This record gives sequence, C-alpha cells and structure tokens, in this order.
Amino acid sequence: MFLAIKLLQWGIIFGLIIFFILVTILNQKTKAPEGVDIPDECLGCTSKTCIIKTNDIASIKADLKELIDEDNEICEIKHLNEEVVNNEKN
Repeated sequence: MFLAIKLLQWGIIFGLIIFFILVTILNQKTKAPEGVDIPDECLGCTSKTCIIKTNDIASIKADLKELIDEDNEICEIKHLNEEVVNNEKN
C-alpha cells in the first residue's frame, strides 16, 4: 500500500514535469501572427499591457501624460478645498 501511494505521487510529479516541458517547447515553436514584431526579451512574457510589446508608444505616452495632468488637477482642487475649509474654521 505504501509503495503504491509513493509510486502514484512520483507518477503525478513526473507527469507534471513532462507536461510543463512539452507545453514550453510547443509555446516556443508557435509563430507570431503576421504583422506582429515581438522583441527577444518578450518571448516568455504573457502580459497584454506590456509597453515593450506595443508599437504605438507615442500615443501611450500621450495618454499617460493626460492621465497624470488630470490627477494633478484633481489634487489641486482637493488642496484648494482643504484650504477653504481650514480658513473657514479659523
């Protein structure tokens, strides 16, 4: 009984290792779709929002700058509101 349980455990571990190796090899052999240029450092990355993988970096920078400017405006408004409240208390 003990031997059967150990063999089952080792069989599961060995099977998972073989499965991982097989999936990794098949993933490396999968070709990118036409028109997609993937850098070498991104071959193992699965992130969909990675800035390196996107070709339109200029528009992403513009979007990020716009978001930062909006956040700065919100922070300034909050700061002004706090000053008004503090002045009213005094």
